[in-house]
Amino acid sequence: MHDCTGVHPTDSTSPAAAVGYTRRAPEETLLYQLVAQNFDGFVADNAARGGILPWFVRREFDGFLRCGILDHGLCRLYCADCQRDRLIAFSCKGRSLCPSCGVRRMADGAAHLVDRVLPKAPVRQWVLSLPYALRFAVGFDATLCGQVLALFIRAVQRRYRRRAKAQLGLASVRQAHTGAVTAIQRFSSSLGLNLHFHSLFVDGIYLERADGTAQFRTVPPPSRRELQAVTDEVCAAVQRLRGLDLDSVQFDACRDRTAAEPLLAACAGAAVRSR
Repeated sequence: MHDCTGVHPTDSTSPAAAVGYTRRAPEETLLYQLVAQNFDGFVADNAARGGILPWFVRREFDGFLRCGILDHGLCRLYCADCQRDRLIAFSCKGRSLCPSCGVRRMADGAAHLVDRVLPKAPVRQWVLSLPYALRFAVGFDATLCGQVLALFIRAVQRRYRRRAKAQLGLASVRQAHTGAVTAIQRFSSSLGLNLHFHSLFVDGIYLERADGTAQFRTVPPPSRRELQAVTDEVCAAVQRLRGLDLDSVQFDACRDRTAAEPLLAACAGAAVRSR
């Protein structure tokens, strides 16, 4: 480990010393304190009423309370140049609750997309939000979530292909190829349950040449009429998917999917309503 090469260990005014490693202190944050003070009581109160939290929820909270805390595991690093030790606490690598691990995962994911996935072409973000009751359903039913996302992706792809066929005079929409990557966000700005999709589409189409290479062609941005058409298409397809009436479906109609997790269902129902 080299964090202050060529600097005397007692020289605290050196630039290297100023930018040295500083341990984050999660136990001093308000979120950590709220969870540490109330989580065990929340679990005990609900257990007394017959409610049991799913194992993966306990895992996230337990991991968060250990993340960055030296007492729960650390790595000791020694710098031979400055003759100093550094104690680095282990992280939980959680996906939902821990802000530190969440930001690190987000940064790594963004770098991967930019460096290795997305082509050098314009990109447009398409966002699909869902009715309240459907948010509750897809929040528990991974299969339904995947099906709704697939319907959304296909609807947007058809828009690009149809527009390209009309603009470029293609013989068939099969000549036009698109690409997209989606991030599924499960919460709103108020941290309520609000599952929705952020899809990054290459803003155009690829045409396959005779030699097997691809040529990128842009298409005009979507009009309001096209956006409404995509919305209507997705809405109709979702209702056909499981016979859902999105105008009248109620929260209770989705609870048969959550019978095994009544406590989690109750929390999610309140979160959907932002209560």
